[in-house]
Amino acid sequence: MERSQDRQHLNVSFSVLPDRKIMSQELVYIYPTLVSADNSKEVSLEPLCIVGNKRAKVIKRAKVLKNKMHLPVVEEVHSAKFASIEVERSVPFERWMAKSRLVLREEVYGCAECKKKDRERGSYDAGIHSFSPEDYRYSFVEPKAVAVKRHEESFESKVNFVVARHELKRDYKNNASELNRLDDFVKKALSLEGTTLDVVHVEGYASPEGDANANQALSERRADVLANYVRNKYPQIKRTQNLKVKGLGSDWVGLRKAVEASNLSYKAQVLKALDTHSDHLGKRNALLQIEGGQAYHYLLENIYPPLRRTTFRMGYKVRPFTIDELPRIFGKKPELMSNQEHYMLAQQYIKEGKNPLPVFETAYRIYPDDVVAALNYANALLKYDGSKQADKAMCVLQPFRDDVRTALPTAIAEHMLGYEEAAEKTLSDAAAKGCKIAQEILNR
Repeated sequence: MERSQDRQHLNVSFSVLPDRKIMSQELVYIYPTLVSADNSKEVSLEPLCIVGNKRAKVIKRAKVLKNKMHLPVVEEVHSAKFASIEVERSVPFERWMAKSRLVLREEVYGCAECKKKDRERGSYDAGIHSFSPEDYRYSFVEPKAVAVKRHEESFESKVNFVVARHELKRDYKNNASELNRLDDFVKKALSLEGTTLDVVHVEGYASPEGDANANQALSERRADVLANYVRNKYPQIKRTQNLKVKGLGSDWVGLRKAVEASNLSYKAQVLKALDTHSDHLGKRNALLQIEGGQAYHYLLENIYPPLRRTTFRMGYKVRPFTIDELPRIFGKKPELMSNQEHYMLAQQYIKEGKNPLPVFETAYRIYPDDVVAALNYANALLKYDGSKQADKAMCVLQPFRDDVRTALPTAIAEHMLGYEEAAEKTLSDAAAKGCKIAQEILNR
């Protein structure tokens, strides 16, 4: 049994093989019937008749003479001399037929047209997958509005200082370039459309050579120097109520991350030294003993310099944007838009006949932990890129599989990839959890 190419009909084909010799005066009626899995529905297919040699002549004569027959009249009559009879039937497809079974009921009549036998010849499962492309639906969910939008910009300054000093010298090493980078960051950060700067945090770090207390004091003074630089140059920062400057001392955490990300031949030894000792002096002495001091010398020359840095974090309140502003903000700084504003822009794209996939993709990039952002992006991938992006859609939805709203797009992706049984299981599991759309699809 299989669905027709246009999926509107169920085509049923089977072979009838005689399991005994049919006597010359016998008639055998076979009634094919489709029965639902729960036995609540059935559809009778056109029956057929197999007749013995003498009975065939009687039927032929009756037709010629137009004599009335007391037995059921069927269109399809076969002679018993055939070794096998191929039968084909077709009925309009209904959803329940996917899990139906074909039952063949047999009635045998003798020469006196009395019923001799009534039995079932067999039962055969349809085995058809009920989920199909006609069930594909793509739902885009409007995210909840946020009461207050927040945004943060960050920058890491690598301004150089003379060893153990904190005076800012523009002509020292590459400081001119670094200060230009800092100025460029601040100017852009202060010109973000629709924002109000209300938080500035400046944090200084020192590389972990030397004395811990000295490093703490040095990181504080260097952070103060750079904070004063931007505070004096940009009045908007000076007016910020929440302006905090802090020195965080020796950056052991940054050192460990840098070593872990490296391909040093003695990486394991360095990490062990850092993890074994909790105090500054213990860590330093343990590092000095690795490879006769070679490891420490390498760290000092190559890993420590980037740890001497100052970070700037600037926080903003962001006002809501109008529908007319959204295209411009999306093109310049989509991070300022809420997930809901991305949705609003995507709906505008759809109204204008434009592909909203880039908007939903950006929303997901900015809000990767938001199930609604994931749902909208996955649905857009499947609707606008089809099977080419089915794998990607499944990856996007995977972290949120416990949310029943992911069931349909997951099933669509699985079905597009040829995993029909997996798609039906996904829907069945969701239906069992109360997912109405899954129940509707499976029960149609």
